[in-house]
Amino acid sequence: MQHGDSGTSVVVGVDGSPSSVHAAEWAIDEAVSRDVPLRLIHVIQSTSADVGREREEGELALQAAHSAITRHGRKVKVETEIMRGHVAATLVAESVGAAMICLGSAGSDLEAAKFAGTTATAVARAALTSVAIVRRRNDTEQPPDGNVAIVVDDPMDLATVVDAGLAEAALRHAGLVVLNLTSARLRELAPEDVDRRLAEALGRHPELSVRILMAPDDVATVLATPDEPVQLTVVGNAGGLAAEGLVGPYGRFVLRHTECSVLLVHRHD
Repeated sequence: MQHGDSGTSVVVGVDGSPSSVHAAEWAIDEAVSRDVPLRLIHVIQSTSADVGREREEGELALQAAHSAITRHGRKVKVETEIMRGHVAATLVAESVGAAMICLGSAGSDLEAAKFAGTTATAVARAALTSVAIVRRRNDTEQPPDGNVAIVVDDPMDLATVVDAGLAEAALRHAGLVVLNLTSARLRELAPEDVDRRLAEALGRHPELSVRILMAPDDVATVLATPDEPVQLTVVGNAGGLAAEGLVGPYGRFVLRHTECSVLLVHRHD
C-alpha cells in the first residue's frame, strides 16, 4: 500500500544528535514508498556567533546521517543542505510542498538537540504537511517493533488519520490498533456516526488485522503502559488535546522511555 499524500521529498532535520540519525533512518521507508528523495537539512541558528564552526559541525552531522542511510542499502536519493535561520520557522517553511517532516526525539537523555523538545512541538503545530517525531533508544541497533496505533479524537480528521495509519501499518508490516477516545464521541457527530465512519474507513482494507479499543483522553499514559508495544501512533488535528498530549511536554515526559514515535498527519481540505 502506498501513501496517498504527495510531496517532492521527505525532509529530515539533522542536528548531529543520535536521535536525528534515527529519524533519518526511520524516514527511509517513507521516501522509498513515495519514490521521492530524502532531504537532510541542518539549520544554523540565525543568532549564531560562529557560523564557520557551526557550518563544519553541520557538514559532519549531515555526513553521519547520510552514512547511516547508506548502510541500510536501500535505493533512495539523498539530498543535503545547510541553511541559516530560526530552526522551527525554517522547517515549517520547508514543509510547503514536502511529503513529510521527520524529527528526532531526544528520548530519556539530557542532550539539548535542536530538533527535539519544544522545536519539534512548534513544527508539529505549524507545519503544512505531516510531521513525524521519531523516538528510539540509543542503546539498541534493532528497529522498533510493535503495532501502529491510530488515535480517533476528532471525527473531522477521521478519514485522513485512518488512511495514514493503514498505510503506515502496511509499510511497517505491523498490526493496527484504533484508540477511539471517549471525548471524540461528544463533539460534532453522534457516537453511532463516529462508529459508522470508522467502519467505512477500515472496511476498505479488510486484509489488515485491526483492533478497536475505547480509550481515555490520556493517550500518552495508555501508550506508555500497553499490553503490546506500539512503535508508531498516528494522530490528526494539531490543535487538538490528543495531539498536544502526545507531542507537548507531557507526552515527551511520559513516552521518554518508550520507542513510540508519533506521526501528526495534516488534513488537506
